[in-house]
Amino acid sequence: MKALDALPQKVFKQVVLKLLALQGNPKPQDCKKLKGYPNGYRVDQGKYRILYNIEENEVRVFRVGKRNDSEVYRNLDKGG
Repeated sequence: MKALDALPQKVFKQVVLKLLALQGNPKPQDCKKLKGYPNGYRVDQGKYRILYNIEENEVRVFRVGKRNDSEVYRNLDKGG
């Protein structure tokens, strides 16, 4: 939630719309599997990347960050 709160309002709306779309289709055409993370995926929305797990047909977002910044991948557990 902290990452979402820090986003500019326009970007916040775009990311939230993408998150809502993931609820209906957790594996959209533009998603990619995260290597080394069971059930982990990533999807991009503009300049931002959304990292999430699919567990029991539920999408659980665990990180949102800038695509061009490796920070989004730092300090991740292998479980997500």
